[in-house]
Amino acid sequence: MTYETGSWDLAPILPQGIDAAKKEISERVAEFEKWKPKLDSIDPATFKKLADELADIDELISKLLHAVDLDFATNQADQKLSALTGSIESFDTEMENKLLFFTVWFKDLPESKAKEFAKASGKHHAFFEKLLLMRQYILDEPREKIISIKDTTGVDALCKIYDVICSSYTYKVQGKEYNREELTPLFRSKDPAVREAAYKALLTKFKDNKNVLGEIFRAIVRDWHSEKISLRGHKAHIHPRNMRNVIPNEAVEALINVVQRNYPIFHRYFQLKKKKLGLKTFKRYDAYAPVDAPDNKLTYDEAVNGVLDAFKGFSPEFAGQAKKVIDEKHVHSTVQPNKKTGAFCAYPSTDVMPYVLLSFTDDFKSACTLAHELGHAVHGALAFDKGMLTFHASLPVAETASIFGETLFMEDLMKKDPDAVHMIWERLDDAYGSMARQIGFTLFEKEAHHLINEGKSNEELEKAYLRIMKEQFGPDVEVDDLFSNEWYAIPHMHHSPFYCYSYAFGNLLAYAFYEKYREEGEESVEKIMSFFRAGGSVFAADLAKQIGIDITSEEFWQKGFDFLETMLEKLEKA
Repeated sequence: MTYETGSWDLAPILPQGIDAAKKEISERVAEFEKWKPKLDSIDPATFKKLADELADIDELISKLLHAVDLDFATNQADQKLSALTGSIESFDTEMENKLLFFTVWFKDLPESKAKEFAKASGKHHAFFEKLLLMRQYILDEPREKIISIKDTTGVDALCKIYDVICSSYTYKVQGKEYNREELTPLFRSKDPAVREAAYKALLTKFKDNKNVLGEIFRAIVRDWHSEKISLRGHKAHIHPRNMRNVIPNEAVEALINVVQRNYPIFHRYFQLKKKKLGLKTFKRYDAYAPVDAPDNKLTYDEAVNGVLDAFKGFSPEFAGQAKKVIDEKHVHSTVQPNKKTGAFCAYPSTDVMPYVLLSFTDDFKSACTLAHELGHAVHGALAFDKGMLTFHASLPVAETASIFGETLFMEDLMKKDPDAVHMIWERLDDAYGSMARQIGFTLFEKEAHHLINEGKSNEELEKAYLRIMKEQFGPDVEVDDLFSNEWYAIPHMHHSPFYCYSYAFGNLLAYAFYEKYREEGEESVEKIMSFFRAGGSVFAADLAKQIGIDITSEEFWQKGFDFLETMLEKLEKA
């Protein structure tokens, strides 16, 4: 079979159609509401039945949302789709608010009774245990309802506006127009002039629109502060994300500290790249410059077969789940105008395979993105039996499977071609991008949230961003002041504040897994697969402990950089 880029088939998500789905959801929510006056007299067995029904309703709502959101993601200029997504989001808010009484009732239970019910809920136990951990930050029902409505018409709408604006941008480089996905490969051009022109096209576009984009970001940050700090009582802006991820604050700080401490590894890397490329000066524009890379293109067919082959070498089951995603036409891979930028994996339900969006541009980087997103999809599919409330892993754990999949693909290519030194360069490029760069985003967010809530201007945020970037690159890399505008172009900061550290977390944990696999071979496969099968049914710290990892330990995170340094030393000796 020959694989070609194409669209996806969304029909399996909601075969009954939108109107029928809304009717069923409304009826089942109305039935669930009848339990509100009877909750104080239920027993553990009844609680489990209610938890099962809550999961079923949640799955129906998820399917409805994904059916329209995924369609809109491929054409964000379509006003009918935009209006439809807004309507469905409002319906979702209405239904979720009607169900909210159950969460508020549960969090107000005496701890012993709440723990008894959580245990009785079976496969849903982690969902309720997480509610127990978060109970002090959950407000009363009226205020939670107001926040839910406010999010739909406020911060969520702002994120949608941001996406619509940015997806419409085109960028001119040497007389030719590109969209964002077509532009990105130019950052890795062999021609320094093309790399610089591409970055300048991107950054100038966002600089020219920074007044509007800056206001969107500032409104999102102020909303975060008002809700998370002022209303819910979190002590620091990053803590709500850590709580939602069920990651100890000390683990995140340990991760950030270790990445910052290892910036010199990347400084050495960029110096080596400068020497190898024969550049008199090394600029930020040259960060992803290819070294010893072949000129040949990588077709979509070659990428798909290469990824599946690498996955199969690790586990036929891992590969089989990825193949189902592709064969069932759940991948949207074409490059087209107004398509949502970047790449993602979406999980509509536990009975429909995940969906992957990317824009394939016939290059190695696109193939790695495919491996990454399919890793996400496999992770979700492996945990389907955990149920809708707990199959999806927290963000940092979710990034582990994706980066592990990417690592499998790259390592397999290197085994097939041991002389392909450019693969090591590629891996270190990716390591910079997913660790130092992402932690840089997180450090900027921590500072930006304080600056904005102190009434500081966009210009002061730009100065902070540039300073953090220069620290990241070190004294020997020239960073153009134009890069002070780059943060306007980072979607995660808008959609999911403090998401970005998840990439560094997942990357280093994936390295630990791969080292375990490389050392133990087949003996380690089932342990790693068990980690992925757990999904979100076990909290990250507990899941890591099961395989002998302490994520609060800086010593553990340092092992990932020790692994990186061995790769760098190979290049230094080559």
